[in-house]
Amino acid sequence: APGREAPRLDPTRCRPGLHRDEMGSEKGAEIPRVDLSAFLEEEGVVIGAAATDGQLRAAEQINRACRDHGFIFLVNFGISQELQDRAWAASEELFGMSDEDKKEKLKRITPETNTGFLPYMGEALNNRRAADRKEAYNVRKQGTNDYRGCPESFAAVAPELWRECEAFAKRYCLACALALKLPPTHFWDKMQEMDLCTARFLHYPPCEFQTADDQ
Repeated sequence: APGREAPRLDPTRCRPGLHRDEMGSEKGAEIPRVDLSAFLEEEGVVIGAAATDGQLRAAEQINRACRDHGFIFLVNFGISQELQDRAWAASEELFGMSDEDKKEKLKRITPETNTGFLPYMGEALNNRRAADRKEAYNVRKQGTNDYRGCPESFAAVAPELWRECEAFAKRYCLACALALKLPPTHFWDKMQEMDLCTARFLHYPPCEFQTADDQ
């Protein structure tokens, strides 16, 4: 139910990184890695000129990974580790607020805005199952967000992260268009308003899972 209390945040159990199997082996290494650094420079397709060798090489890697594997592990995409760390710490502070403060102080998400706080188990993507065991905070483009009640760290870093993600999205659109041998702005021309784009901060608290015998 939307009013259900969320388990307390345990940072040691939810630090981002590569997925590991039961033996502790890193599984993320199996996903093709594509270095996007060639699209961070103000040259080639980024400025409307012919693609550089580095951009062509990265685009071909994207094309091959999508066709042969279906997933891509992107590196050097323009969002610094320092910003990622600050965003992670700010989200920890946000979701670490008491349930009472989150209920009373944070702007609730609505279908009309698609921004703000989603309480724990406040959303069910599959109506035939129980509500999803998560809480979230949605951020959209500048001018659509209401950070009242949020920790200062979150209100400061969320729009900064959005700006960097928007810049990355543009360059990735260029890379994908190049991979498919389409006009460079084919995808970005359709995304300039960013109306359908959302940055979602998620928290899945640790929980006990039921086995088939328990259900």
